Amino acid sequence: MSGTTIDISKARLPEITEAQPAAPGYWKAVSQRLAHDPVTIGVSLILLSIIFISVFAPLVSTGDPFTGGVLRRLKPIGTPGHWLGTDEGGRDLWTRLCYGGRMSLLAGILPVSIALTVGGCWGSSRVMPAASSTR
Repeated sequence: MSGTTIDISKARLPEITEAQPAAPGYWKAVSQRLAHDPVTIGVSLILLSIIFISVFAPLVSTGDPFTGGVLRRLKPIGTPGHWLGTDEGGRDLWTRLCYGGRMSLLAGILPVSIALTVGGCWGSSRVMPAASSTR
């Protein structure tokens, strides 16, 4: 390649007219798309309401989930004082659903938390073997 020269003075460089805004990050773009999706918003509201009702069951329920009575057996939906009716033991179904949601949340969150803690501690305590420099 002798005798080849490059003249930089005649090279075309892109003109910079103004600073271009940086593209949004990945997670920001995902959150913007999800915020404008009606199905995602609807499902999120339903899940949040289920969690709220389960956590605050004593405030939103209509009574004790274990109290029943023979005279209140098998009341239909919409009975005054029993929104979802009663079961065979005369217990209010709305109250039982509220309190049962607490146990379902506990059964779902507790194992995941234990697995995350144990796996995180075990994984962070393991030392990776040093890469050998000889091959």
